[in-house]
Amino acid sequence: MRRHGVLGSSLSAAALGVAVVGSFFASGRARASDFVDTRLTFLFSDENVLVKPGETAPSIPGPHVGFPTYQNLQFYDNFDTKYTGFENMSNLVLYKETPTYFDGLDAEAALVLTLLDYGPLVNIQDQSSYIRLHYTPLGWNSKKEGIGFTVFPTSSDRMRLGFSYRISWGGDAIFPQGGPPVLGPLLPSIPSPGGKLEITRETWYAWIGTKGTELLDPLINQPVVNYGVLGGGGYDITPKLRIEANGAYFSQGGNPSSDVLDAPVWVAGASGRIVWHEGVPVGTSIDFALYRNDPLIYERFFGPEAYPGGLSYSVSLEGTYARQALANPDLTGTTSTYPARSGAFWFKAKKNRNRYFILGEERDLSFIELDQPGFIPYHVYPADAVVTPELFVAAGADHSFAASHLTPGIIIGVEDPSSFTSSLTNLGGNAPPLGLSGRHTVVIYDQGIQSVLPPNRGVTPVFSTKGTFRWDISDAFAAVGELYFKIDNNATTFYSSVAGLAEPIFENPFQLGFNAVLQARF
Repeated sequence: MRRHGVLGSSLSAAALGVAVVGSFFASGRARASDFVDTRLTFLFSDENVLVKPGETAPSIPGPHVGFPTYQNLQFYDNFDTKYTGFENMSNLVLYKETPTYFDGLDAEAALVLTLLDYGPLVNIQDQSSYIRLHYTPLGWNSKKEGIGFTVFPTSSDRMRLGFSYRISWGGDAIFPQGGPPVLGPLLPSIPSPGGKLEITRETWYAWIGTKGTELLDPLINQPVVNYGVLGGGGYDITPKLRIEANGAYFSQGGNPSSDVLDAPVWVAGASGRIVWHEGVPVGTSIDFALYRNDPLIYERFFGPEAYPGGLSYSVSLEGTYARQALANPDLTGTTSTYPARSGAFWFKAKKNRNRYFILGEERDLSFIELDQPGFIPYHVYPADAVVTPELFVAAGADHSFAASHLTPGIIIGVEDPSSFTSSLTNLGGNAPPLGLSGRHTVVIYDQGIQSVLPPNRGVTPVFSTKGTFRWDISDAFAAVGELYFKIDNNATTFYSSVAGLAEPIFENPFQLGFNAVLQARF
């Protein structure tokens, strides 16, 4: 439900985008399957009608038009994508596929860029542009089977571990960027080129890959290349049952902490999934898929939902276990490894024009902060700290009316957010004010999104419900409405006390907000 500044480079990025689009339309050799896939969104929203500007952190200005923030979203939203769904964005794809001089060998390449327009900021990101050679041995099914070798010249972010985007890992951000990705996809990670070799048969697949980028070595103060090695596979036990697993090792540079300066930081782990599906293919998140000039992919990304009739469903259970090597604050001059875990259960069903889902997820704090790395950067948790994982469960349903093209729905959920509780401290000296003594708990909703509780206060569950409404005006135009209500007794802001010190106080725990959207897709 997350990096360096781009404002200075935004104009040049915008110019690049204009040049790419211009060359696309001007080129007489462009294939008909090349496309500019655009979602243009007008968003009118108020994240909380119950508060005034200045009463929350960050402040909510009131009803406004503008780009989305994490406050527009609930914890169960966008489980399988990094985007909010409210962005102005375009996928710019230039594609070439050709047979080669050798029997059974085909070659293809795609320049895949995503342009994100946030008003004052325009950012263009490489979305794992690639060059691929594909060999189909004699007697193999040319549409489903083959041996492929793919290289990613700029970014290999789509070559990840895990299966659902929210609990995936090993993208570009696995190589530490020097700070939390507080603006999510707006400011991308430093890209990491890579490549993979894969073999695909009718009932199974396997792959191995590598990626790398330069990180500053804290000992010599010079960039040094760090690498990751990845691999995985899957097997269809029956046409309806699939098991999959993948794993990786990544070096994350040298530890900058003075007592263990330049000690290797690394993470290694494995992910697995089992899926039972009826009437629908297993598929992957659109954020994982390589954009190819396939009309089906175009429809999946921005097109309206399809209702073929009958019953289709999928049930999946997935999990990740990893370990990360960081400095040990309890034994000066030493490092130790610490586990990072995540898991999810996801049931999705469609019967005629009704859709249903049940989603449950767990992420411990070390997994949330895997890319930073560590909640206390480059350190494992102190032995006397209390750390809790994030847990949530949500369920939802909607119905599509064929004649009117209206789709109303409802979602409900409860979350126990992740938290870190420090050892007993007095931050205000020998006679600290009440607000600066005792054990302090930090609630972590996601990497870079935190709330500091007053001393000696614990985390309470978060409740949320949302009503949704979609009106498909045509295949290319839609109006979307969301009305959500949340109770969060963990949200705080800071005020200046009589002593002139900033102390946390609780915000209004009730959030009543709305999103009203008019959207065009072309």
